[in-house]
Amino acid sequence: MIQVFSGVGCIIFGPVLQALYGVLGRHGISFPPIARMTFGFAFCAAAMAYAAGFQHLIYSTGPCFDRPLACDASLDGTVPNQANVWIQLPVYALMAIGEIFTYVTAFEYVYNKSPKDIKTVVQALTQLTACVASVLGMAVSPVAKDPNMVIFYSCLAGAMALTAVLFWWRFKKYDRIDTRLNESAYVEEDVVDAAPRPASPTSDPEKSGGPGGVMEVGASGARMGGQQTGEGKPQGPILP
Repeated sequence: MIQVFSGVGCIIFGPVLQALYGVLGRHGISFPPIARMTFGFAFCAAAMAYAAGFQHLIYSTGPCFDRPLACDASLDGTVPNQANVWIQLPVYALMAIGEIFTYVTAFEYVYNKSPKDIKTVVQALTQLTACVASVLGMAVSPVAKDPNMVIFYSCLAGAMALTAVLFWWRFKKYDRIDTRLNESAYVEEDVVDAAPRPASPTSDPEKSGGPGGVMEVGASGARMGGQQTGEGKPQGPILP
């Protein structure tokens, strides 16, 4: 039952983090995509580290200690170790925050950066990473059993922490590139907005023949503003 809190956490923390982005933006604090994904890896590492600590607490309590539900004192697996199951709730909260920082940002990033004609393909490849993660989970599942769980979670926490460091070291330059591109785009927009607009040919009443002055050209010559042109006389037809 407690596993459902991972999805519930995503629903709860999603709007909260979206509001956090807005607050940071209003205060001029940049939180670009690569930094967000790095924070996501760090939160996942913290979740695994907390899980290792909680598992150590389980192994420290009876009746079966590091063999939960596998000793005679458990009465055929009906009496668990005396550790409150709700203590592991922060694991799911940290994982939910990490997934929002990492997965949601990754999907948004690849969609915005991919060429228009292959956005669907790139999104599909991004979803493929979840498949790879499931395969890796099945590969390491044989060692995920008592009494190895403390070591197992500790290794996962170390791997995620190392991933966060390597990811930031390798890809942080793209945040700087995006920042420069965004700043240059804002400057170009400001220049375009500040550029003087060319006057409309009919914006000057004197040149357009006054209010309602429409230039008409016909067989009897040009008449402007409803009056005939020339030296105060009507113009006759032009003789060959």
